[in-house]
Amino acid sequence: MEGSKNDMFRHALTYGAYTGAVMAVAAVLTELVTKQLSFGGFFTYLLLSAGILFGQKAWIRHVGQGTILPLTAHGIICGIGASLIMALYIVIDLKFVNTAAFDTAVEQSIQMLRESNSFAEQDLTAASAILDTCKIPFAIITYMIYNIVISLLFSLFSAWLIQLQNK
Repeated sequence: MEGSKNDMFRHALTYGAYTGAVMAVAAVLTELVTKQLSFGGFFTYLLLSAGILFGQKAWIRHVGQGTILPLTAHGIICGIGASLIMALYIVIDLKFVNTAAFDTAVEQSIQMLRESNSFAEQDLTAASAILDTCKIPFAIITYMIYNIVISLLFSLFSAWLIQLQNK
């Protein structure tokens, strides 16, 4: 059974949404336990990688076979879907729940830079002001970039492993 590109896109986004929901729940649970922001990190990327792998395996079961390029595309689309769900979670978290958490992290970073004497005080003040005005878009964009890169790398790797397994 051959799946169309629309089928693959829909399938990958569905698995991406599931993966993003699991990642968001894990981030909420981690924040409740540790009392720190937790939308990145090793565990989150492990969940993303698992979601991509499960999605790719399900796609192979759906179409009967798969090659490296379509499986990689499926994984990247799945990663983008998961990243969009997590971006929504980040907006809700930073805007309504943990409003001061990002500010605290920025202040700690600025303080570390002050102590290192690497930058002039006026540069640090300017950087802090810029981050204040665009903290949520900055957090979302960096998170999306990290997730897409991780999705690309893991999708390539898992597609290659699936191909080896099917030979």
